[in-house]
Amino acid sequence: MGLSVTPLLVGAMPDEPIPGTCTDLTFLMYVITGGPHPIVVDTATYDAVTVAGRKHGVLVRPPAQEPAAALAAAGVDPADVRQVVLTHLHWDHCGNNDLFPNAEFVVQREELRYAIAPGAGDDRLFYDMLGLGAPVWLAQIERIAAVDGEARVAEGVRVVPLPGHTPGSQGIVVDTGRGRALIAGDTVPTYHHWRERIPNAVHYDLAVYEQTLRRMEALDCHVIPSHDPRVIAEGPFG
Repeated sequence: MGLSVTPLLVGAMPDEPIPGTCTDLTFLMYVITGGPHPIVVDTATYDAVTVAGRKHGVLVRPPAQEPAAALAAAGVDPADVRQVVLTHLHWDHCGNNDLFPNAEFVVQREELRYAIAPGAGDDRLFYDMLGLGAPVWLAQIERIAAVDGEARVAEGVRVVPLPGHTPGSQGIVVDTGRGRALIAGDTVPTYHHWRERIPNAVHYDLAVYEQTLRRMEALDCHVIPSHDPRVIAEGPFG
């Protein structure tokens, strides 16, 4: 049997992911099961009060969508998680790292370099809208496992660099029972972005981004977006 990828819905807020459209920006976490220990990909945004206080917007998160509750419903005890893979270090992808006391956090080294001192305008994404306070991932700095490029995470699970949205964005290739799946992070926010090969409106380097999209095509995986509500209806994968 192969591994399985289960998406977890952990909140939403109004957004305009594609110019001229308005939809709910869905926040997702992913759990990879079938190995010795569950592996979590991204930990989503922090709580609604903090989101509002840092001027990110209005987060809607019913009790069942609280990260701890969503993990419990999937049969995952956060204490059993030994590895958390972060696709990148924007605030809405690493806001609940503190749920996993026994995990190491797998991040591209280039992402760490940039996130420490991001360029003008990017600080609101790595820190917060007001540019106040330490980034949320800094509390786990001693448990971060920095990798350079492609790396094996576990049997059937590897990270691949997907720069463009951020300098150190990465995806996670999983050998599932139904073939290879790629958790693409914000390189692919929605299925529409992937189908039309549209870069995320938030990007660091568009030329590099285009190269990344071509590299993703060569991987020949089922691509799983980061913020598309249809992911919930279609999962689990594997």
